[in-house]
Order: sequence, then structure tokens, then C-alpha cells
Amino acid sequence: MLLILLCCVDAHAARTARIEIPSIIYIQDVNGAFRLGEIAHIEADANIKSRLDDLILSAKPEVINNKNKVKAQRYILTRDQILNAVKSSGLENTRIELKAPAKIFVERPSYEGNETESEPEFNNNNLNLSNLIKSLAAWDGGVEVSSNMPVPPGVLVEPSTITPGTAAATLKFRDYKNKGRVKSISVRMIWSQNVLVAARTIPRDKPIRPQDLMRRSIKITKPGVYAVSESEVIDNISRKAIKQGEPIELALLSGPNNIKKGTRVKIIARLGGIIATSSGVLAEDGKPGDLVSVKVASSSRNTRKQNIIKAYIINENTVEAAIN
Repeated sequence: MLLILLCCVDAHAARTARIEIPSIIYIQDVNGAFRLGEIAHIEADANIKSRLDDLILSAKPEVINNKNKVKAQRYILTRDQILNAVKSSGLENTRIELKAPAKIFVERPSYEGNETESEPEFNNNNLNLSNLIKSLAAWDGGVEVSSNMPVPPGVLVEPSTITPGTAAATLKFRDYKNKGRVKSISVRMIWSQNVLVAARTIPRDKPIRPQDLMRRSIKITKPGVYAVSESEVIDNISRKAIKQGEPIELALLSGPNNIKKGTRVKIIARLGGIIATSSGVLAEDGKPGDLVSVKVASSSRNTRKQNIIKAYIINENTVEAAIN
């Protein structure tokens, strides 16, 4: 992801510095301080580069659960930490272009100065491919990843981001201990997300209630298609019936219509197997699902006497009488 930070008022007078940081960095002392120049590729004027090189950073510990639900600790460096360090550096008339994922994983190399050894490959003790992909995508759902070969040694240099739902990608790793050699692997990804589904069949044009919903993990090809929070759904209506177990598609929902006082409506009354209908007028504003007062039309010549009942708004044309 490319972020641009202007450290000056006059953009035309700004000099440009480019900073690129991979998704995984290797530091011998992961819980100590290190310089930006140790982990980043920086392109800038000599003076600016020197100041950026010397910026001090430190990784933060993060507790995670592995597949066996055993807690483990890893270290991360966030893009916000880097931005804050750059902002506090005092650079003026400088345009900073930062290319880095939102969360950078800090690993300890398995070698100690022996140039014949390579940086560590991924294994059970290191960050796995699934976590790497989720970091690149800033994704809090699930993703199953398969690759055509083991992850090569080195630092991930491409891509810097992955869009959730992407089916396949090529990852490139640069091995700085082996003359900067770049190796690539192909990965395939299956994405999943916890979404809201219908706990029961939800009729068309009926306001959706909390009891109509349940959660389920489903495979997705594109984020943002299905509802993931109740605030996106509650009191909205669907343009078609949603069958039990079906995910709630956001594109099918529309907000509740606010129906004005004085609107003429059809009144439905149900008692046992008997259904009776009449007409009336809303005595107050409301939206589908609301319990409101309705003036029932009377055939009596005494128009001063009006029968007012309570009814639930079904849609802009219909209400259903509330019968105890």
C-alpha cells in the first residue's frame, strides 16, 4: 500500500524520499531497538537518507493462538509506527512515499554471521503462509493457502498488498544472503468470512429483526458482498425473500421507509383461520415493523367518533392489526 505524507506547506518545493519495507523483516534482537535503515530500502538525497536511516524503531509483542490453541508470541512493526517516526524526524520540504503493509512481522534470523547459511524458511516455528497473506490483505477472516513449492529463504519483496478474494498470486522473495537472488512461488487462496445468514426464511419487504439472524462462516470471492454486522441489516427490508441459511446480500437491502401520518392503508386482521380487511389512515409516522396508531374508516355518519387501533406497519400500503 502506498501512502503519501507531505511534510511541508509548499508541495512544489518538496523533495521526495521513497521508503519501501517488506512484509517480513529479520532482526537479531527482535525485542530491542533498530534503525529504519536496517529494514527499509530508502531512495532520497544523501542528507535526507541519512536522517531517515537513523530513525529508531522497535517491534511490539503480539500474542496469538496457533492451531492447537496454544498461545505464542510474535513481534510486529506497524505502518503507523513508521509514519509517526517520520513525522517526528523534523524533516521539512520533504515528500515521503511509504510502501509497506499495515502490519510488518519481525523475525529473528536463524543464522549468525555465517554467509553460507541462508535466512530461515517458513516452518512451524515461523509465520505461516496463511498469516502472511492475511497481513498483506489486512484481512480478519480466514484464508486457506496452497503453494507450488516450499517458501524460499529471504524477504518478501512483492506484492506489498493482496486484495481479499484474490484466487491466485505470485510471491517474490529476495535472499540478501545469496547475492540478492529472487525466487518466486505461486499460491492459490480460498477466502472465508463470518457473515450473517437467515435463521429463518425472511419474507420480502418485511423488516429484518435480530431474531431473524445467525452467523456462519462461508467461502467468498469478494469482500463487502454480505452483511457482517447487525447494524447493516436490522430494520432494513429485502427486495426478495431470503431462505433459511442464506447469507444476507447487502445489495438486496434497502433502508426502512418512513411512512407519514395521514397515509391511507389497508388493515389486515387475523384471528385463528379468519382474515378480515378494512381501510384506515395512519395516525402517526412510522416505518415497516413499527407498532402505530391507525384510524379505522367508519361507515357511520357520526364522523366525530373514530375507532383507533394499534397495528404493525407491513409496508407503505398495509398494516396488520395487533390482536392480543
